[in-house]
Amino acid sequence: MKLIYSLLFTIAGFSSNQSNAEKIGSYSCLGGWANCRPVIVEFEHRKAQESKSKSRTLIFSHGSGGVDTSVSYQEAYWRERGYDTLVLYHWRSRGIQSTHFDYAKASLEGANSRSQAVDVYAAIQWLESQGVQPKDIGVIGFSQGAIVGHWMDSPEFRRAVASRWLGYSTNPAFVIGLYGCSGEFNRNFTTSLLPFYIVIGDKDYLFDGCVMYRDLKTRINPNTSLHVLRGQYHTFDADYSARWFPNQNTGKCFAILDSQQRFSLPLLSEISQDRVPSAHAERLKLCATNGETAGHSGDRSIGQPVIQSILEYHWK
Repeated sequence: MKLIYSLLFTIAGFSSNQSNAEKIGSYSCLGGWANCRPVIVEFEHRKAQESKSKSRTLIFSHGSGGVDTSVSYQEAYWRERGYDTLVLYHWRSRGIQSTHFDYAKASLEGANSRSQAVDVYAAIQWLESQGVQPKDIGVIGFSQGAIVGHWMDSPEFRRAVASRWLGYSTNPAFVIGLYGCSGEFNRNFTTSLLPFYIVIGDKDYLFDGCVMYRDLKTRINPNTSLHVLRGQYHTFDADYSARWFPNQNTGKCFAILDSQQRFSLPLLSEISQDRVPSAHAERLKLCATNGETAGHSGDRSIGQPVIQSILEYHWK
């Protein structure tokens, strides 16, 4: 769901030289839960410029356009303020540049939010091996990368995917989803009570869907919350002003799963997609539209006070 046309691996000191990145083992889930394959995922781990009395680490899970100016901005901003950082290269590690022109095709190649969530668990496991406790780890996801908060809150996903394939499913202290949530809500899911904070502009094309998601999710997980930035569009922390992009727009694709009550169009459950891989693609053909507005509305730092308040709440 990110909107940059190319992966900007050289911005803000991030290197396009893969030899500079560290690597961890993870899994790519190809369109569902039951078909996951091993993959080596690259990441960059950086220590804070000004160390706090206790080390805290933020993991960054990028959106559909890869590691872009929003990711680099947030990483540098919080590292300068005393937090260690770990940036995951979900797509580059899978040989994919972006997903936002064909989400269904990319998902069947392993570039989807389920794979991203497994990558995040692999990163937490690696950090724990370095002496960092999960309670001292937070996750910031961007657009498509924000959906990791949905999957990581699900005991069903943790058991059926993360524990089954990776052998590890310990949750972080919280997940912050910037301009993203999940377009799929399964009424059969239960909750791990993972704090999931959705920070989104009221002019974002995903806003209505995220309001629906919040209303449904808080019924089972009261630790889910929506923080609205007035007058803001998608990628409100980008380095460009708000403009129109001809990307695949999934804002009308919100659906409730396994229920007679549905928003937008019906969608088979993730488990069903394993048996019918074309289900997601067929649904997107019907509900996806073309184009959306994204970028900042004059101040790309407008969301930072909200993020700061969340960090201070968990890490006093």
